[in-house]
This record gives sequence, structure tokens and C-alpha cells, in this order.
Amino acid sequence: MDRYFLVIDGSSLLFTQYYGNLPREILFEKDEEKKKKYFHKIMMTSKGVYTNAVYGFLRYFFKILKTVPPTHVVVNWDISRTTFRTALYPDYKANRGEMPEPLGIQFDICQNALSKMGIMQLMSESYEADDFSGTVAARF
Repeated sequence: MDRYFLVIDGSSLLFTQYYGNLPREILFEKDEEKKKKYFHKIMMTSKGVYTNAVYGFLRYFFKILKTVPPTHVVVNWDISRTTFRTALYPDYKANRGEMPEPLGIQFDICQNALSKMGIMQLMSESYEADDFSGTVAARF
């Protein structure tokens, strides 16, 4: 029997889906304050909880599961900007901006959804999703 191990960098996919599902008014605006005027156009629940990234993530995730059903799945997350790399090199990823406000809460929502589906997730303050992905892929 063939075994397929699906290894996903959850942080990368969630970021990609966030930007891929933004209204044009936000996507192409350079001024951060002007962007905020259009936050109401981002997909959200009736209670105002942003969901555009979670929607895109899960849509993509289910498409992969349907196309090539894996026997094993793991989703890896970045949960801190301070990892062992910043101890070695303080300027590591220093040019990265702040996370957009509408994206922040969506990490918890997505992680909770995957948890309820029984999907294994790996995350640590000291390591990045890439570290977990490389280790899991090498050991599989």
C-alpha cells in the first residue's frame, strides 16, 4: 500500500490565503491607515470575526485531501518571531513587518478547526514551521 504524508507549513499557507482573499482596495493600498477603512470588506462572520484566511486555508486543504488522499497529515506553525535563530543572528527576519490585525485571530481559529478534525499540529516558541517540516519529512 502506498503511503502519502502531507506536510503543511500552516503559517505560510494561512498568510498566502489571507492575502489571496483580500479585497482589491486593501491589497493594492500602500497606506496602512487607508487600508483599515476597507477592513469591513474582508470576509467575516456575522459577529465581525475575520475568516478570509481560514476559508482559503480549509478550501485548499480539503482540495489536497480529495486529490491525493494522504495516509498521514501534519500541519506545522510559526508561533513566535523569537526562535533559536534570533539568538544566533539578532537581525534574522528583522525586515518583516507586523502581522495585519485581521489575520492575527485567524491563526487560533484555523488551529482549533484542525484540532477538532484530529489533524496533528506541531508548534514551538523555539522553532519555526520549516524546522518541523524538514524534520518530519526526513524521518518519514
